[in-house]
Amino acid sequence: TITRTWTATDACGNSSTASQTITVSDETGPVLTCPTPQSVYFTDEGECYAELSFSATALDNCADDVSVTYSIGGQEISFPYQFPVGTATVSVVAVDVCGNTSTCSFTVVVVDNENPTINCPAPQILLLGDNCSATLPDYTEFASGIDDNCGVESVVQSPAPGTTVTGDGPLQVTLTVTDVNGNTATCSFPVNRIDLVPPTLTCFDGSVTFNGQTTIPLNVDALADADDNCELASVTINPTVINCIQLGQVVPVLVTATDAFGNASTCISNITVGGLPCGWKFEPGAVGCGGAVTFDPPTGVWTANAVNCFYANPWTTDQFIFAQRTLCGDGSITARVTDISGNAFGWAGVTMRETTALGSKKAQLTTNRSNFSRREFRTVTNGPAQPQQFPSGNRYWLRLVRTGNSFTGFVSPDGVAWFLVMAQSIPMNQCIEVGLVVTNYQQVSSVTATFDNVSTTGSNTPLIGMPTDPQTQLREITSAPEFSVFPNPTSGELTIDVSQYVGRAVRIELYSMQGQLLRFAEVDEVQHPVELMDLSAQASGAYMIRIKSAGLPDAAQRVILSKMDGR
Repeated sequence: TITRTWTATDACGNSSTASQTITVSDETGPVLTCPTPQSVYFTDEGECYAELSFSATALDNCADDVSVTYSIGGQEISFPYQFPVGTATVSVVAVDVCGNTSTCSFTVVVVDNENPTINCPAPQILLLGDNCSATLPDYTEFASGIDDNCGVESVVQSPAPGTTVTGDGPLQVTLTVTDVNGNTATCSFPVNRIDLVPPTLTCFDGSVTFNGQTTIPLNVDALADADDNCELASVTINPTVINCIQLGQVVPVLVTATDAFGNASTCISNITVGGLPCGWKFEPGAVGCGGAVTFDPPTGVWTANAVNCFYANPWTTDQFIFAQRTLCGDGSITARVTDISGNAFGWAGVTMRETTALGSKKAQLTTNRSNFSRREFRTVTNGPAQPQQFPSGNRYWLRLVRTGNSFTGFVSPDGVAWFLVMAQSIPMNQCIEVGLVVTNYQQVSSVTATFDNVSTTGSNTPLIGMPTDPQTQLREITSAPEFSVFPNPTSGELTIDVSQYVGRAVRIELYSMQGQLLRFAEVDEVQHPVELMDLSAQASGAYMIRIKSAGLPDAAQRVILSKMDGR
């Protein structure tokens, strides 16, 4: 409040006074500025609130002293303030010294971003019934560490308790915890469904027949039937293949059926191994007629039946039963014809052919197991063969030898003393087919011939580049070298052809057919094409000769020991 005095004076100096009262009022409120609308805040760790502080700005025209208060829902608050989860509206009031007021408000949003916690139980075991099923129990009661900063709403299991599960093996079970604000956390653990019932397994005996193959894979489906109350994981066999050196054996094959949980059942399938020796094959109808060839491993006897295998002048095409193997480079074939029978006579013996084509170049030596033997050559493909008969002299051991393009034939009465009966130069491919043959005298007839002491020398693997030096040729062989043994069957003394190992160190081993090493001989350097081994100390039966040489695969041959006294 202000008092003002007024004075009036006239010209004669007379004066008068008066007073005026002036009252000044502050009616302007302070200028109040609230915090800007707030972003989202997250709860403090482990708490269901966010502790925050805010400050509004208040300016007044009259004084710096302005009172500012904050409230939520009419309840005055102070900072720092623990804002709960959700949206809060903060009201602000500013009062100056004259009692003038200003107001504003702002919002604070607090979000619960903390997930609940849960610890799953350890892996569980669930036993399956006979039908490979079980009912899933409630595992939530086994969980631990269920907690949340604001509170837990629920715990849910998946698959749900009471679910019927089938099949063995691990089943993943998940527990999900949800808090009151919708945050979740999960954990998982395996429930191992255990099948204690082994598979059912039934084995069947079988057989394989070799016809040129080195090995024959076994088909597990043909050897056994397997089933399981839940699920089969595998059916395996051991061995998985039969090797041609197992010819004549009955090979036990272990069949193992395993289910998904590891329960296993086993049984034995006995595989009878038949057919022709390693490297030998017979192709029905391959040389123009019908018939069959079989081999008896215990005795080493070959039997060949020729049906209508007849060919005649001008001898440009052949018809005969042919048990064959491949010869690459130099080598030989030896056999004894032991019998010829049937509704007519025939010829039986050994042959070397460029191919199995009917008019192939060839060298052939046969006998009728009577008065005559027959030699024949075909020097030009599809040319005449020019067969020639000569007295057999009871010499039914036959041998053909190839040296380059030179082909020679020999006969023997005993397999010891040999007599040259034929020789011819015939240009042929590096690899040719050699083997046993049977032909018929008559166009319509059936003839059966038997052979023993069948052996070959030389390789069935082509040589790289065909070098002329025999030693170089040997070193170019990339697969197991071929070797032969004779006589086979033997009564004791055995001759082993090691010509392909000349210059090499070798170890010659004798095994029983059960795989037992009976004896061995080591040669530091092979100097001669043959090595001798005396088997007379062994009992009659079948044995295996194996040759080992560093840098080459092992090679093996079966030998039959048939002693005169049978022991």
